[in-house]
Amino acid sequence: MLRRALPEVLAGHDSLQRTVRWVHVVDVPDPDELLRGGELVLSTGLGPGPTEAGQRRFIASLCEQDAAGLLIEIGYSYKLELPRALISEARRRGLPLIATHRPTRFVDITEAIHAALLDRGLALLRRVQQAGERLTALVLARAEVGELLAELARTLHNPVVLENLAGQPLSFATWEAGERELLEAHLECRRARRSGDLAGPGWLAVEVSAGGHPWGQLTALELDSPLRAEERAVLERGAEAVALSMLGDQHGEHLRERARGTFLAELMQGRVSEADAARRAQALDFASGRGPLLAGALGWRSARWSELAATPADALATLLPALRAISRQRPLLLGAGGDALLLVARLGEREPTAQQLDALADELRAPLRRRGFGEEDLTLVFAGTERRWIAVGRRLERAVAATQVARASAPVAWRDARRATLIDLLYALRASPELLAFTREQLEPLLDERDPRRRELLRTLEVLLASGGHKAHAARALHLTRQSLYLRLQRIQQLLDADLEDPDTRLALHLALRALRLTEALTPDERR
Repeated sequence: MLRRALPEVLAGHDSLQRTVRWVHVVDVPDPDELLRGGELVLSTGLGPGPTEAGQRRFIASLCEQDAAGLLIEIGYSYKLELPRALISEARRRGLPLIATHRPTRFVDITEAIHAALLDRGLALLRRVQQAGERLTALVLARAEVGELLAELARTLHNPVVLENLAGQPLSFATWEAGERELLEAHLECRRARRSGDLAGPGWLAVEVSAGGHPWGQLTALELDSPLRAEERAVLERGAEAVALSMLGDQHGEHLRERARGTFLAELMQGRVSEADAARRAQALDFASGRGPLLAGALGWRSARWSELAATPADALATLLPALRAISRQRPLLLGAGGDALLLVARLGEREPTAQQLDALADELRAPLRRRGFGEEDLTLVFAGTERRWIAVGRRLERAVAATQVARASAPVAWRDARRATLIDLLYALRASPELLAFTREQLEPLLDERDPRRRELLRTLEVLLASGGHKAHAARALHLTRQSLYLRLQRIQQLLDADLEDPDTRLALHLALRALRLTEALTPDERR
């Protein structure tokens, strides 16, 4: 309808982005208290009138009532053009002033715009309702908070961030822009906003409450598409869903622990870039610094995890609160990663010494000992340091593997996985048919579980090889006389048809025994 009227913008070009809430015809000289704000005012010119003073007063009144703009039809009061005073006053005050050069019924214009506004409002209501239904279904299905945020991002076509009261991001979901753009935009927003602000250039937020108390806020960032103020209703539905989800989790710290675990797991899987890793670590309260980053892991050795939870992973999660206090004393990230707790620490600006690693191990083990879990129950591994986050991810992978390997060796305060060992090589080859065939070929005559004497001979051989072939040391370890040991060794040589004095034979048997013990220590899933 407006296009048919041949509209021309004469003033307020910089204010054309204003939102039109309604359309209203005003043709009285004194329009004070006739508007509520946001109206596009239509006039034939009777309202501004023929005098310069009346025209300026009319424009001033519209601006004071926060009108969106003024449209005047040329040909009724003003035959050829709008008065210069009217135009100059509108320009001075930044009010959009539009002249139409072709006669058009105002009722057609108001009907068209009101219909568009109503349709837009109904569309938003439908959108809010549909988003609410999808989010409610996710909450009932016990979906993760990340899934709720992903649904919100799909609805808003923009990324969303869940923050605590300090403005720190706990979880987020992207749309089209990547994590780097999201984290940079969130950092800018966090720096610019003041306490209590829920909107600003390029962002929109709503409060999230838990148990009737403020907990944080949910922020949408305008990165991928325009973010309109009306979409706050969608964001509010998202905040309600997040609050319900947190009620199921009982407290927000669970979300922070989950965020740390997700970050460390994704780092280990190589799914995080160097720049994004540094930003995410800082957002998770890991202080930035110049020192090397130590990678490590904590995993179960014994089956005592069943005293805490239904699975080893859930049992480790119950120990996280006890370990959390350590991160307040030094830069330390702890998070669940499958059947292991992943950790990244910074012990200074130089490579950590053995004494520093011992001290960190004591700090980590102290709360575990108070819960009754010692070295025989939990393996602590340090896998070395790196200065780049991507390389730390590879170290974390080695640390997790080392926690599983450690079950085949004696318990220690902490296992050194900075360099690969023989047992690490065997673990990497654990599913190799060639290794399994080699082990059986070397030891098969001693592997009859039904014969206790064969098991005793296997134990004797293992102690001898662990003693470096020294028979006196082996006899003392087995509490045997030398003559009894010699008789056992003679029987072993007969069964294996092997010379135990030959260095290559001892090496092959030792390798086979280490592979056997490793396989016995692993679960069926780990052997695959």
